[in-house]
Amino acid sequence: MILYHASTMYHLLCCIVHKLAYHLNDDAELLMLEYIKPDKSRKSFLKQVIDSGFFTTARYVPEQKFKLKKGNALDNTSSEKEIKSVIENISKTFENWLDEDITKFEEIYVASDQHSLGIYLTSKSIPYHYFEDASGMLSEQSRYLSITKSNNMTNHIINEYLGCMGRNSCVKSKLCDLRHQQKGFYDEKAEDFCIYDILKYKIPDRVQDILNFFGDIPHKIRGDKKICLYLTQDLNTLKIKDLDLQELMMTTLVDYMCNDEYVLVVKPHPKDRWQNYRRIFSDCILLEKSEPSELLPFVIDREVDMALTASSTSIRGVDKFAVHSYYFTTDIETSRERIDDMFIATLLLKELGIRNVSLIRNINETQITNFLNRYGIALDNGDTLIDGDMEKVDNLDVYDYRLSLLLNLGNIINFNPNIPTDGLYIVTADFTPKDSSLMREKQLMIFAYTNDKEIQNKLESLIIRKQLRYTQADIAVRCKKADSESIERLKAKLARDIEWEK
Repeated sequence: MILYHASTMYHLLCCIVHKLAYHLNDDAELLMLEYIKPDKSRKSFLKQVIDSGFFTTARYVPEQKFKLKKGNALDNTSSEKEIKSVIENISKTFENWLDEDITKFEEIYVASDQHSLGIYLTSKSIPYHYFEDASGMLSEQSRYLSITKSNNMTNHIINEYLGCMGRNSCVKSKLCDLRHQQKGFYDEKAEDFCIYDILKYKIPDRVQDILNFFGDIPHKIRGDKKICLYLTQDLNTLKIKDLDLQELMMTTLVDYMCNDEYVLVVKPHPKDRWQNYRRIFSDCILLEKSEPSELLPFVIDREVDMALTASSTSIRGVDKFAVHSYYFTTDIETSRERIDDMFIATLLLKELGIRNVSLIRNINETQITNFLNRYGIALDNGDTLIDGDMEKVDNLDVYDYRLSLLLNLGNIINFNPNIPTDGLYIVTADFTPKDSSLMREKQLMIFAYTNDKEIQNKLESLIIRKQLRYTQADIAVRCKKADSESIERLKAKLARDIEWEK
């Protein structure tokens, strides 16, 4: 007898795929957190799980009721005695509810072991296998810990004390998508578990059964335009809590990466219930089913040219069937405005005919590389520098490059007053929102250093205009040669801005 535990729809897919691939002929029981479905649909969904035949039996774990028996809430001041008391309460409550001999299960597979089953197993030193929380998340434990901390401090304290998230000695193996772990990741217990590969190569004959279970039908994307698949995320996990800022983050990202040559297909996260995507992206194709994104390669009927997300790990489930895949990292959640600078810099390079960038520094490398790749600019042995920090501008080796772009003007007042203005250009980008836009009117500035006469001539006649369709704003980019007077005006303006912010 095998025991599986799932806390999300993604975890349920993991359990189903693993059962069919590795324990096809074994009896298996499935435990699901009750939160996996809204209250009104739990009964029918449980019946659907049982009727599927994937598992011998299935039932919900009533975590909400367990909370009432935990005892006092925990925080950073809680003593070890208090922590142990809460753990014991949870373990006893779960054991009484389970009403089975846990030792009868030959193998136990747990997704999200910071919940009652994982706490029980760890506190009783019972071995189990651990499913990572999402594709690639095993190597991003600090991110996962910050999410659990913001969601439930008591669970976070227990998580840290017991070493949940697969970090304790009870864990026999850690099932994860090895290809999507962070560079340099190594864990001797890590075992490769890639949903796409298993479905495509190990159990292709069961793919339709799984699609039928999740209610999927092939998504027919009509027309000749290339497909841009935008993946949203569980908005509760974002550090941006304001819905308008979340919307602005999404619309600018889509506008910057996806133009009229694409048809936009939006796949909401299963727990993303707050935004109205038919309003935000009025002409998009909205995939309203809540199936895990890992199934999309098997239901979209033609090639996806671009998969795009702000910071959702769900993109790791589709990048094998997308020609291009763009993930903007969790930095976008705290510094969304930095992508405006990167986008303008990329438009500037494209307009100047720059096709190779030699070096980028003091800036999110993944984000800027996404823009460069999207607009056909390679990061290799070129002769252009992109720098996101001007704090040490007087020491920069900017004249070693044919072109140097400096994106962050916040420290311009620290400029060496003797720095020559010959070859120095100020690029301004004016953002003009329409009445219904969530974007505020603003002006961005980038410094360009070049002694190349061809580039100088292009800069002096530079005019770029861009319409942001979904953000509902216009961008106008111009450039002028810097002189001592303009530098002093900039210094004064930025000094006033800094004082105002204080």
